[in-house]
Amino acid sequence: MGEPVMLDKVVKCVEKTVGLKIKGVNADTKIKDSGVDSLYLFKFVGVIESEFEIEIEDIDLTSKNFETFGTVTELILKYKK
Repeated sequence: MGEPVMLDKVVKCVEKTVGLKIKGVNADTKIKDSGVDSLYLFKFVGVIESEFEIEIEDIDLTSKNFETFGTVTELILKYKK
């Protein structure tokens, strides 16, 4: 799965988490600007793990890994290898 397709799936995960449609997103868009705040973060992680059939280790649950759509995509690709 290529990064553009993966990025689209991450957008869908955010939409599922916050219940809103999100437009105009690119790899540099901050996740928090799309409505995922600290209250939604664990739900977002669960949606990602379910959607991509991965289990993110606690050590990777950092603000840096969840800063932008691009960093989330990179994290997922790390687990999909």
